[in-house]
Amino acid sequence: MTWFKVDDKFWSSPERLAASYAALGAWVTAGSYCADQLTDGIVSKNAQKMLGIRPKIARELVEIGLWLDHENGSFLFKNWSKYNPSKVQVEARRERLRDAGRAGGKRSGQSRRGELDESNSEPNAKHDASPKLSIVPSTNEASPVEHPSRPDPSTTSNEVVREPRKKRAATLPDGWMPDQAVIEAMRTECPAVDLEAEHRKFADYWLSKGERRVDWTATWRNWIRRASETRRPAAAERPVMPNGRQLTPAEMKFAHAEALKSNPNPEILRAAGLPVPPSAPQAQLFGSSRAITA
Repeated sequence: MTWFKVDDKFWSSPERLAASYAALGAWVTAGSYCADQLTDGIVSKNAQKMLGIRPKIARELVEIGLWLDHENGSFLFKNWSKYNPSKVQVEARRERLRDAGRAGGKRSGQSRRGELDESNSEPNAKHDASPKLSIVPSTNEASPVEHPSRPDPSTTSNEVVREPRKKRAATLPDGWMPDQAVIEAMRTECPAVDLEAEHRKFADYWLSKGERRVDWTATWRNWIRRASETRRPAAAERPVMPNGRQLTPAEMKFAHAEALKSNPNPEILRAAGLPVPPSAPQAQLFGSSRAITA
């Protein structure tokens, strides 16, 4: 099997932009035909008729520079030999594959005959009902069968390019832990989160749910980030009033809302340990405790 190769920048080329979709369809179809029939990029009159390419479409491909006029009413793909193997190259490669296949079969037969002669030479040999297999080392050209796949546009050979296998979703394995590098990264990103405690919550939650995920590491990172966002400040982090009372979370929320005003109360900001802007008015005539709860 051969391939008709299309450059990955063809979609933005001037030729593609100038062509109608009918012309592009004819160009691709004719390219596949030429690669299959080993015409070296020549589209004969009979091929045009068989593929349903009208003269108007063929002339459009010539005018935009994708085809060239050829003899006897045929056309030639521009730069065919630059991107595609010639008929001589393809046939030579197929012959090498056939020779390699014949050589491999000959070595395999000799190996099997050698095993049979060895077993027959033993006087008390026990014969197994199942046949013995001889494994013969092979190379990339040891098999005459070509396996089609996506071609590599950078080469003119039929190299097999395999796509990476997609990772499947699975339930959280027992005892699962993220990599140490991931743990250290999240410790830096979310320093206020107790990673060990949150990991126990994470494992208990997802093991009880039994749901499947493709990437448990990403799920764990998002869990830690949410824990950081929803974490309430500890009592030790809340400011203390002059009378020794600590501000409650609700009072801290009130103080932060006050700080967003254009003319905030400086006493409320001071009581909450927040910076007071220079443009704020002078101190009010009431205490910090009354100001923060007003």
